[in-house]
Amino acid sequence: MQVHLTVTQLHIDNGSICDSGCPIALALDDQVPDCLDVSVIDRVIAFRDPRGTYRCRPDDQVVGWIHDFDESRPVEPFELDLDFDFEPADPTA
Repeated sequence: MQVHLTVTQLHIDNGSICDSGCPIALALDDQVPDCLDVSVIDRVIAFRDPRGTYRCRPDDQVVGWIHDFDESRPVEPFELDLDFDFEPADPTA
């Protein structure tokens, strides 16, 4: 699944170092319908919805942005395209 994501200044201002509270996670929550349990940990961005789990590995530029934010260095709003792999939910769970 391809997602075009816009990380705004509001996401940055309201973001925290916590993986589910980082600006990229907040942007996913705002822009992806039915998005649940967002996790942004260094080289993996993941979330789930009622259909299953989505994971992607962001490029080095996005990882650098995450590190800059986590180290309290100045960051700017930006747009990115993420290509998520999909794993269907287990219907027996």
